[in-house]
Amino acid sequence: VLQAKSTTGGADLLAVLVQRHLAGRTVVEILLVLDAAVVVLGFGVFGSKAALYALIAAYVTSKVSDRLTEGIKFAKAAFVITERENQVAKALMEQLKRGVTAIEARGMYSNSARGMLYCVVSRREVVRLKEIVYGEDPRAFISVTDVREVLGEGFDVYEKRVSGKKSRDSI
Repeated sequence: VLQAKSTTGGADLLAVLVQRHLAGRTVVEILLVLDAAVVVLGFGVFGSKAALYALIAAYVTSKVSDRLTEGIKFAKAAFVITERENQVAKALMEQLKRGVTAIEARGMYSNSARGMLYCVVSRREVVRLKEIVYGEDPRAFISVTDVREVLGEGFDVYEKRVSGKKSRDSI
């Protein structure tokens, strides 16, 4: 229901209305706060044990709802700082079959130029990425972060709705 930008007319309707004024928060986050407020108000009537179970249920429900509305196809983004950017990038492209973007960077401690590579991979490919990078440059610095949505070659295709029909756009 939330993924379709609709409501059931219950507390989620209030959450959608509140979200219009708090654009930085998701409907699911606001719904969790509203549910928690109801549980706190009912604490005196139902007792602490019931309130604790209700808070846990609200939290779990919000996490599941977040996963469903945001999508469950997570990926990982790796930032690799290396002095051997050409060798590392070539190895990643050949062995992982993933695109790599080079970004000019400068180490502030050493004040020297460094190559920084950006590569988005699936969760299963992270271990292999680290093996490849450290095989080419044992002194490399790798930072891996979560990516919530990836659109483009090798990942999902962007689909927009046109008059109720799905339409695929190229990136």
